[in-house]
Amino acid sequence: MRRGTGGVVMNTNRKMFFDDLFDIFSMLIGSNYVTLYDIKEQVTRYSPAIVEMLDLPGEYIPDGVYNWMDYIHPEDRDKYEVAMGEMLALRQHAYDLTYRVRLKSGEYNLFRFIGGLIRDVDG
Repeated sequence: MRRGTGGVVMNTNRKMFFDDLFDIFSMLIGSNYVTLYDIKEQVTRYSPAIVEMLDLPGEYIPDGVYNWMDYIHPEDRDKYEVAMGEMLALRQHAYDLTYRVRLKSGEYNLFRFIGGLIRDVDG
């Protein structure tokens, strides 16, 4: 079953791959808290549990709809920016970060984020 993208337009084949990958990661890590970012499509997909916990605007969110940095505790933003900058510049292929994220209640909670790059045929 394919989930709706909440108005986000993605190439059909790419969306199928994106959703299948998301489902596999969710199953493998056994978590309700999975996030996947498609650099080409510039869309992030969040599990429903994360959407609810953080009061995000939806499960599929295109770049520019919100600023993730607003959710990160101000004292933790530098380490996030450095790590993501390295990933997006393709100088780093994995990350393991722990930082505080603002919940919908306004309180901050400590989270560990582990991730990495998966390249397609275009690199």
